[in-house]
Amino acid sequence: MTPPPPSTTPSSELYKKDDMDFLRKVYHINNSNPLPPDTLLCTNTMDVSGLHTNIPHDDGIAACRTALEAGRERGAKPSSSFLCRLIHLILSLNFFIFSDNT
Repeated sequence: MTPPPPSTTPSSELYKKDDMDFLRKVYHINNSNPLPPDTLLCTNTMDVSGLHTNIPHDDGIAACRTALEAGRERGAKPSSSFLCRLIHLILSLNFFIFSDNT
């Protein structure tokens, strides 16, 4: 098994154990230095077991694009295209571990 990149090990500030860990970290950041009201936090659900590997990436991105374009005003920022590029990066550049398996 290839170990995760150093920035994603449990001792790293960037490591997120699960959704509650992420929310606790955002809460503490916001308490020490309040985030602007229009801050957009980009994350994915981190504690849904097995779902990540069962959805073909292209199909998932296409579904996100359809939902974004149907539910947002034309010209909304960030654009649906930009958000779909971020989703692509999240899906293709992450290091996924579940039950000690990669």
